[in-house]
Amino acid sequence: MAPSLVVALADHLESLDALRRMRDPEDRRRQVLSLTGRGRELLTACAEIAHRLDGELAAELAGRDRTALRRALATIATTAGFPLLGQLPEKR
Repeated sequence: MAPSLVVALADHLESLDALRRMRDPEDRRRQVLSLTGRGRELLTACAEIAHRLDGELAAELAGRDRTALRRALATIATTAGFPLLGQLPEKR
């Protein structure tokens, strides 16, 4: 992802009070981003919407086909470096 997109996304999430930025005490050039309580609420809401959409999009697939699709998408996500829902960072 382009750094400018990361900055724009961080700016937007910060404006929603979804994350907090702090300078890294070990490297002043870096910023540490952390979810706020509001950010965790938004993440939960987004996950619920994603699950609902997943069900709607895959509604016509038989059980084995749905499982195969999920495995294929998980492989693509992992290869691209995206965290899977069960692998998101824990709350702090």
